Amino acid sequence: REAKVTQQSEAAKADAAKVAIKREEAQATQEAAEADLKKAIPLKQSAEELIKNIDKDAMSEIETNVSKYMFKLKKQFSNKEKAPVLEKAKNLQVPAFYFKREDFSNGYPILEILHKLHIDGICLAGFLCMVSPVLLKAFPKRIINIHPSLLPKFGGKGMYGLNVHRKVIENAEKESGITIHYIDEHYDQGKIICQATCPVLPTDTPEELASRVHSLEYKYYPLVIERIFSPQEKV
Repeated sequence: REAKVTQQSEAAKADAAKVAIKREEAQATQEAAEADLKKAIPLKQSAEELIKNIDKDAMSEIETNVSKYMFKLKKQFSNKEKAPVLEKAKNLQVPAFYFKREDFSNGYPILEILHKLHIDGICLAGFLCMVSPVLLKAFPKRIINIHPSLLPKFGGKGMYGLNVHRKVIENAEKESGITIHYIDEHYDQGKIICQATCPVLPTDTPEELASRVHSLEYKYYPLVIERIFSPQEKV
């Protein structure tokens, strides 16, 4: 009996040791993953520094890869007269155009310009106005948008920029990401084309999460645009 009890005790100790090892391995894996994220994303930067670096990295990526894509960016439109993107477009030798909100709401003044340029499609980024039915009819399944969350979560009116990331963190989401979708007559409800995810860390601020989401935007938006608007593809 003593031998049997001793054997059972030793077996129990061995099982407990295996469980402890697995816990240590799991913890080490989690710590390694978090360490990799911290290396990739400087979590201790201020919001201004983060945004500055995001902008710098984005421009570097665009300037490096703009010639490799099969689509051509023919004109940059903005409804904000002093939007920084207009200056960036100029630096990349892309013609830029400012339009008034009422012209866009009407649709026809913009449509006339697009037809003259023989535009095949429209890609929205950081654009908050409802797209005119005139443009929707003229470009069916040829207007796409990128949104900084995994729709249908955190979409709709008021859900843009840091507002989205604040809500994601407030709701204790484990992951966030981007959604690239077709535009229809409703905010953020068009058919989804592509989604990409990233983790949400317990220590994240809205700015830190924004940095991680932006990296997905720079990677996937050009690829999806090429897939949809390339002459070889019909989606």
